[in-house]
Amino acid sequence: AILHFFICADFGMPVDFSVTEAPAVCEFLQKLLLMLIVWITFLFSIDTICHRLAKKIWSFPVPVDSAFIPSKLPHPNPMGGAIPFDIPLTKASDDQVESFMKFRGETNWCGDKSLNNVKDEDRSEALRKVAIYAAEYKGV
Repeated sequence: AILHFFICADFGMPVDFSVTEAPAVCEFLQKLLLMLIVWITFLFSIDTICHRLAKKIWSFPVPVDSAFIPSKLPHPNPMGGAIPFDIPLTKASDDQVESFMKFRGETNWCGDKSLNNVKDEDRSEALRKVAIYAAEYKGV
């Protein structure tokens, strides 16, 4: 069925490869547009499937206990550098965490409230987000 679709470029009309005359410009552009639409859709679908599969299989959540945030923003050597962040996320004050997230451009990262006013289960979820942003900023 898939092979039939590619052979039948005009939605059910078989393509005749034995024609000796050149196709009309309109017919050529129609077939070119159809090819572009099919290939762009196909490649975009493959790209999306591969990214989702890779994220599901090889992505693991960053543990909050082993995450660190920088004390100085911007960090002197942020992208994949050898200088480690110096504040453990579990020991960072709420103001330090909020200033880091504001620096990263995330203003509404734990809902409408500040980190001081969220429940414990929501706080752990918010700190997981901070750990992910810290890993992205470091380039890990």
